[in-house]
Amino acid sequence: TTMMLSRLQNTLRQSNKVTIRTAAARGLHTTATTTSSSTTTTLALVALTTSAATYYYTTLQEEKKNSIVLIKTPTTSCHCQVPCGIFNDPIRIATLSEHATTIRKAMVQITTLANSPLLPPTNVYNYHQATRWIAVKEEAASDIITLVSEYMLCQRVKRELFDSQEAYYEALELHHVVMQSAMKVKQSVDLEAVDVLEKGIEKLGKMYTK
Repeated sequence: TTMMLSRLQNTLRQSNKVTIRTAAARGLHTTATTTSSSTTTTLALVALTTSAATYYYTTLQEEKKNSIVLIKTPTTSCHCQVPCGIFNDPIRIATLSEHATTIRKAMVQITTLANSPLLPPTNVYNYHQATRWIAVKEEAASDIITLVSEYMLCQRVKRELFDSQEAYYEALELHHVVMQSAMKVKQSVDLEAVDVLEKGIEKLGKMYTK
């Protein structure tokens, strides 16, 4: 930058009228034209400084953007714990029910693929698809546990909201039942496990949709 300024000043001393273009190769250009030598020098320096600053700022932003580490975020939105005070309980209950439905379908698909009479090498496809459905089932169950624990228990279940200590304990137990049920569907392809989960979510929903 210092060398560029020095060369620019030498050029301006030899001419009263000059057109300056800088950083054109990088898509940045600034043109300053004047008949006054002193004014031209000032405008030129400002133009050069602005162009250089813009280029270095753009480069810095690109480097920052390229250095960002992507972190997988949970698929279940549990809102913030600032707290912001913004809650939408019906949506959370609907999300729990949707996850339970997904788990049920995954169990049916896994069982169907496992009992398929197809012979090798076609069975490889069945194993592949069954593995994918298992992954979906695991993720949905994990999302239920995360939502119930981080959104409901951490932020919504408060002792002062209940008429008695007994009612408070009953609420804690109900949330715990749903979390345990979500854990158990990970361990099984038994549809009865999903029945228990769905009943728990239904009871939980009544607490949040009064």
